[in-house]
Amino acid sequence: MTSAFGKLCGMDGLLDDDFDPLAPVHVGDPADEVGEEEAADSVTDPQRIVRLWFDGGRLTRVFVSPIWHRRLGEHRTLGDAFAAVLAAARIRIAEPEPELPEPDLAGVDFTGLWRFGRDPFTTFQLAIDNVNRRWQDAAKRQLEQPPVPAQPVSAVWEGAMAVHLDAGGELAAVEFDEDWLDDADVREINDGVLRLAQQAYARYVPAAGPADELAAITREHEILMAGLRRMVTGREPG
Repeated sequence: MTSAFGKLCGMDGLLDDDFDPLAPVHVGDPADEVGEEEAADSVTDPQRIVRLWFDGGRLTRVFVSPIWHRRLGEHRTLGDAFAAVLAAARIRIAEPEPELPEPDLAGVDFTGLWRFGRDPFTTFQLAIDNVNRRWQDAAKRQLEQPPVPAQPVSAVWEGAMAVHLDAGGELAAVEFDEDWLDDADVREINDGVLRLAQQAYARYVPAAGPADELAAITREHEILMAGLRRMVTGREPG
């Protein structure tokens, strides 16, 4: 196998020489179709050329139809079929924006809190102003020294196939050398794509999270606001 495929993928120097595409990953006969129960949790294309299973956003199983050559047609590639399924998977497994949780005030002792009045309110106001000022200073420092962003990751086997993750760590593309596909068995394709995906997931390094300093200041602000509500209403924060 020449290095033309590796150059196409831009992955010179990252070939997995020890990768064995025949190593069993998912055991089962490559039948033309899977059962309805198995297919229920999968994502496929309209021609049912490629079927993929995900768990927690990560690829767990691959099924390529043994008659994919006939179903594909003349103007599409197997990589195109994978791209169609991955596009559908991104829509299906996209998680909704999480709602902001209520602050956890367990363990915070509000006994001895002042009754509402001018002096206690002024004290709270000064404390909140101090928290806001420290938050702005910390946020500015983080903007001036942003965390290192995550990088896309790829895994390639001998110029025959490649799997690419995007900067978010999601499976973005699968590519094949067309000459290799001419003689490849579907089990090699199925197991090879899954094993390369597992290698790419293992290499992926997510971006650094928010600074602990910001999290600590946020917690302090939550406690102050809860104490202020307790002082004004006379009720335990709920």
